[in-house]
Amino acid sequence: MKIERFNENKLKFTFSIKDLEKINIAYDEFMAGSPQSQNMILDLLHIAKDNFDFDIKDCDVEVEILEIGAR
Repeated sequence: MKIERFNENKLKFTFSIKDLEKINIAYDEFMAGSPQSQNMILDLLHIAKDNFDFDIKDCDVEVEILEIGAR
């Protein structure tokens, strides 16, 4: 899993299906927006706040899924 900050308003989280499996979230659950996947996104935003001083208050979150290579 990797977090990059592009500017004060934009972060990029990169993770794989294997990363999801490590935290017991199935790919289908993540794509369906399960409570577990929502909690994972919130956890990532809190990590970004702590590590990058990224203000998550009142932020809009956009999730973009890119499939790279075969699953």
